[in-house]
Amino acid sequence: MTTGEASAKDVTIYFVLGLAAGTLSGLFGVGGGVIIVPLLVLVCRLAQRRAQATSLTAIVIIAAAGAVPYVLRTGVNWPAVAVIAAGGMAGSFIGSTLVQRIHEDWLKVLFAVIALVAAVQLVLPRMAASTDHLAALTAVTALEYLGAGLVMGVLSPLVGVGGGIVLVPTLVFFMALPQPVAQGMSLLVLVPVSIMGSARAALAHNVDWPSAISVGIGGAIASPIAAHLALNLPTSVLKALFAALLVAVAIHIGLTGLRGLRLRPTPDCQ
Repeated sequence: MTTGEASAKDVTIYFVLGLAAGTLSGLFGVGGGVIIVPLLVLVCRLAQRRAQATSLTAIVIIAAAGAVPYVLRTGVNWPAVAVIAAGGMAGSFIGSTLVQRIHEDWLKVLFAVIALVAAVQLVLPRMAASTDHLAALTAVTALEYLGAGLVMGVLSPLVGVGGGIVLVPTLVFFMALPQPVAQGMSLLVLVPVSIMGSARAALAHNVDWPSAISVGIGGAIASPIAAHLALNLPTSVLKALFAALLVAVAIHIGLTGLRGLRLRPTPDCQ
């Protein structure tokens, strides 16, 4: 499948992929890149770099559509979203720099351990979530939101996961936000962060536009439907489902990291 030669069958495949990614996005507040990228590589035969760039472009549409039901139902603290997004953009530059200097396989194993711990914590009894997520920012809460964005931005390129997988548990654990609120904020933050990444990729001519548009349209249809479903699920069920997602991502990334470490050449004994 090459740019400019997408047949009706190709477009259908992209659209179905978008439906799947949109369902994941709306249900959990993530971008959907965790399934878009590997399927674009394995099924659609796009190169890894081109698949990642195409995914970012589709996520802009998917996340924006999925955020709407959350905004209407839970409201949104726009200053907080802006601060998180700023931290995410700054963190992505830091992470992109560090990825050249730190062995990514060790980071993947470490992330897998952290994600598994986060999954366990999600399903354990916790103190009541905050009910003042729309309150005006203070200097302390602004720094906390900025830190959440930085964590998201730094870890995403280092371990190769979408920002929502990192941001949602961070907001739930450290900011004590309700799960639906955290998911809605995550989708909103993903829009500007993905726009920035997509723009950089477009300038480098890495975006497969027919694929991105078809995936984005499919995702934009499924994402708000899945978001509506998530908002009507009991919080305990939603947390359990998100925990299952974390476990699946942790196993995949952890095994990838361990496989890479096992294949690393060892220095010859002198």
